[in-house]
Amino acid sequence: MPTWYHDDPRRGVVRNLYFAAALWPDSPSDYGTIARFPTNRFQNLTTRTVAFFDPDHPERNDYRPGYHTLLVWGRAAFVEFDGAQALPFFMFIPLDQLRGDPTAVQLRPRFFAGYDARGKPRWSESELDAQPIYGTDAKLVEADGVKLDWREPELDYVSQSSLSWVAPLRRWVMLYGGDLPAFPLLRSSGRAKDPVHLPFAPGAIHMRLAAHPWGAAERTAAGGGWTSPEPVLTRNAAARYLACGDDGPKGLAGCQERGDPHGPFDLVSTLAGLMVRDPGKLGDVAGSCIAGEFIHAVQDEFSGDPIGRLYGVNVIEEWTEEITDPQLTARGERVAEVYWNVSTWNPYQVILVKTRLSAR
Repeated sequence: MPTWYHDDPRRGVVRNLYFAAALWPDSPSDYGTIARFPTNRFQNLTTRTVAFFDPDHPERNDYRPGYHTLLVWGRAAFVEFDGAQALPFFMFIPLDQLRGDPTAVQLRPRFFAGYDARGKPRWSESELDAQPIYGTDAKLVEADGVKLDWREPELDYVSQSSLSWVAPLRRWVMLYGGDLPAFPLLRSSGRAKDPVHLPFAPGAIHMRLAAHPWGAAERTAAGGGWTSPEPVLTRNAAARYLACGDDGPKGLAGCQERGDPHGPFDLVSTLAGLMVRDPGKLGDVAGSCIAGEFIHAVQDEFSGDPIGRLYGVNVIEEWTEEITDPQLTARGERVAEVYWNVSTWNPYQVILVKTRLSAR
C-alpha cells in the first residue's frame, strides 16, 4: 500500500453497517439485526453468495451462486472529487458465521490485504490491512506542488457497482459508473464540482473483468487481474431512452425531446380519476404527487445540462446464459449473454439491457 493512502484524512470517517437475517420462519419477509460492522471502506456495497470459497486455494473455488460464503466489495464513496479515488475493496464472510443463535453471532470478515512476497494473496481479519483490489499504482509528485500521479485513475463517478460470475467465460464481470446531474455535486458557492478523472466515454457504464473476486490468483498470473475499464453502454447507444440536453438532438442524436413523459397534465388526470374512484385518498396522494413534482422541478433547475444520464447498474445473474455455436466453438471462443438493468436520470426510469461477451 503506498504511504500516501495511510495519510488520507478520509480514512477517519467511519459508518456503521448492519447485518440482518430472517429470524422468524413464519414471517420470512421480516429481518432482524444480528451484527454491526463499523467501516471506513465499505460504504458503497455489492454482494454475492457463492457455492464454495477457499481463500488459500483459489483453484478450488466454485463461484456459482450458493450458500457457502458471502463475498462483499465496497468503496468509500459513490463519487469522488478533486482527484481523490473511490477504489474498491474486498472481503468475505463464511455464511456459517451468520447462522445459528442470533445472539451469539461473531462477525469475523477477512479482508484482501494485497499480495505477499511470493505473490500470493494476503488475507487479514483487520480492516486496517485492507488494500484496494486495483488502482494502488499512484505516487506523490512534488513538482508544481504536491499531487498524486495515477497510471490509470479510477472514474470520479463510480456510482453503484454490480459484480457477477459469468461461468462460460470463467470471469467475474464488474459493471459500474455512469453520470450524475449537478445538484448532488454542488459546492457551497452553488457551482457544481468539476470531474477530474473522466473516462474516454463520459457518462457511460463501464466494465472490468477478473479471474477472481480480488483479481489474479497470484500477482504475476497473466491475464488474471482486473482489466482496464471499457465502456459497455454509452450515452449515445442509449439515446432513445434519454432526454436531450441543452444542445437538443444535435448533441445526442435520437434522444427524447420531451424528457419526462409523465408531466403535469398526467398528474392532473391521475388525481381526477382518484377523485371519482376513492376521494378519501385524494388529499394524501395529491400532497405526495405535488411534492414529487416540486422535487423533480428543483432537480431539473439545479441539474445543469438536463441531458439524460445513466447510473445504478444491476446484473440479473439468473438470466445469464451461455451461447453455443459450433463455429464459435471451433475457433475456441466462449460466448455468454448477460442481462442487466440500469437507471436513468431524465426521464426517471429503469431500462433493461443485454450484452454479449466473448472470450478465447
